[in-house]
Amino acid sequence: MTRKAYISSAFSTDEQVARVAHESTLKAFMFLLLLTDLDDWGRGEASARSLKLRVYPAFEDVTEDVIEEALQLYAEVGWIILYEDTTKKGKRYMAVEPAKWYRYQTQVPIPKRTHAHDSRYPMPPQFASFYEQSSEEEDDEGHEGGR
Repeated sequence: MTRKAYISSAFSTDEQVARVAHESTLKAFMFLLLLTDLDDWGRGEASARSLKLRVYPAFEDVTEDVIEEALQLYAEVGWIILYEDTTKKGKRYMAVEPAKWYRYQTQVPIPKRTHAHDSRYPMPPQFASFYEQSSEEEDDEGHEGGR
């Protein structure tokens, strides 16, 4: 779990937020709390039961069914991707696309961002190229500085 999660003031005027809020104001607000459960790489477990216990325990209206519907809606609008770890059958995870995550989560130190494998959650295969590119850029900067 991340220690801090920043919420941009642009969130309230985003068209995707409007789309989610049009369907359910509750689900739009739920996303803000969900951000606090993601790690420094924007990843987390996507089990409705676990999320209910960790993130929404005091919210009676936020049931496991509502959480599952919200996760599907967030994936549909592109806020998160849902994926399974092939080594742990039945374990489902979620992740925010790295470029989006780091645009707002500026408290995560830049060197830490390139250590994507330090997350306790598996990396979605489609994010590998982002982290490979980031790692190469860090290597290039390190070599230039040492010349």
